[in-house]
Amino acid sequence: MAARDGVGMAFVHESYADEDIRQGKLVRLFEDWCPAMPGFYLYYPSRKHMSAALRSFVDWCIKYRQDEEAAGSAAA
Repeated sequence: MAARDGVGMAFVHESYADEDIRQGKLVRLFEDWCPAMPGFYLYYPSRKHMSAALRSFVDWCIKYRQDEEAAGSAAA
């Protein structure tokens, strides 16, 4: 990422840059313009048969969220 190399800016999800921000490698810009987002959201048709690929992705997202929450509570 160019921002990590000091030659650009990046607009990424906060979890992607958290560690670099903590280490001082990256700084937040335009904080007033980018409010915190509590997470991601999935919208998909619930009344139709869900494909195996979509079901796998939804399951992965749920597990990812649970793992992130567990890691957050363990760090506190």
